[in-house]
Amino acid sequence: MIRGALDRLRRGLRKTRVDFLGRLSAIFGGRVRLDADTLDQIEELLLRADMGVAASLRITRTLEQRVKAAGGEATLQGVLEVIRADARDILVSARPRVSPPGWDAVEASETGGSASGGGGTRRKKGRADASSPPADASEAPAAPAGPEVLLIVGVNGTGKTTSIAKLAALHKAQGRSVLLAAADTFRAAAVEQLSVWADRVGVPCVRQGQGADPAAVVFDALSAATARGHDLVIVDTAGRLHTKTNLMAEMAKIARVIERRTGRPPRTLLVVDANTGQNGLAQARVFAETIPVDGLILAKLDGTAKGGIVIAIAEEIGLPVLYVGTGETAADLAEFDVDAFLEAFFADWQGTEEGDVGVS
Repeated sequence: MIRGALDRLRRGLRKTRVDFLGRLSAIFGGRVRLDADTLDQIEELLLRADMGVAASLRITRTLEQRVKAAGGEATLQGVLEVIRADARDILVSARPRVSPPGWDAVEASETGGSASGGGGTRRKKGRADASSPPADASEAPAAPAGPEVLLIVGVNGTGKTTSIAKLAALHKAQGRSVLLAAADTFRAAAVEQLSVWADRVGVPCVRQGQGADPAAVVFDALSAATARGHDLVIVDTAGRLHTKTNLMAEMAKIARVIERRTGRPPRTLLVVDANTGQNGLAQARVFAETIPVDGLILAKLDGTAKGGIVIAIAEEIGLPVLYVGTGETAADLAEFDVDAFLEAFFADWQGTEEGDVGVS
C-alpha cells in the first residue's frame, strides 16, 4: 500500500484505535496479572470494537493460554502482540463459510420459474419494455470477451453510490478505462447521483430514465464499452434486501445479461457500512447466503470506533474485504491490505495525531 493510502487508513481507523487502545491501556500499569476478570474486560473491549463474538473468544483464549505459559502476568505490549497475531491469522486464513446459489438458481427461485425464463421476471410497462435487451441477449454465452464487469450490490444508505465513484477513480488512476452503468432505476435520485459522481471523477456513465429496465441499461453499457474500448464496467444496482424478491430476480437478470454478453459472470461486490457494526455483519451474511458475492467494500470506516468489523466478517462469514473507504473524497478508497490494516489498527504512534494513544 502506498504511503498516502496508508496515512488515510490510519486516519480512518483513528476512532477505533483511540477507543480500543485507550481503554486497554487503562487496564495496564506495568505488568498485570491476567485473571478471569481482566480477561473478561479485554473480551469486552474486543466486542466493543466489533470484532465479533467468535473472534473475541478466540483471542481471549489464546491470551489465557499464553499467559499461563508465562506465569500469569502480562504487559500491554505483550497483549497487543497476541491480539495482533490472532487478528492477522483470522484475516489471512479467511475462507467463505457459505455456499450461495448460482445466478440461475437465484433467478429461478425468485421468479418461481426456470432460470431460462419460463416464469421469468415480469417487465415493467411502458419505457422498460421499449428499452429491454434484444432477443439475442438471451442466447447461449459467448466465449469470454469484452470488458470486466463489477456488479455492486447493497442496501440503500451504505454508501454504495459514492463507493462506486471511488472505485472508478481508483481503477482510472491505475490506468484502466472505466465506464459506469446507472442500473439503479428504482430510486428517483440514484441515476442523477451516479451521473454527478461520474462527472467528478471523469468517467462516462450510461443511463436511462427512472423506471427503465435495469438489464437494458446494462446491455447498453456493455455495447458502449465494447464499441469505445473500455476494459471495466461498474454497475450500480437498486438497494435491496433479500426479502425484496422482485429486486433480487432483477439482479439475477442483470447478471444473466452480463454473462451472455461477455462470456463470464460479473464479479459481485457488496457494500457494507462500517458504522452499522453487527447489523452490517448480518447484512453481509444474508447476501452471501442469497447471491454469489465475491467480496466486500467496507465503506465509512473513518466514521466509526468499530473498525474491528473487518475481523468479525473474516471470522464469521469468511468473505474477503477487498476495498475500504476512509473518507468522503474520491481518493478515499484503497485496496484492502491485511498488514497495512493491522499497522493502522495497532499503530504505536507517540502523539503524532492529537488525542492518539501512544503504545510503547
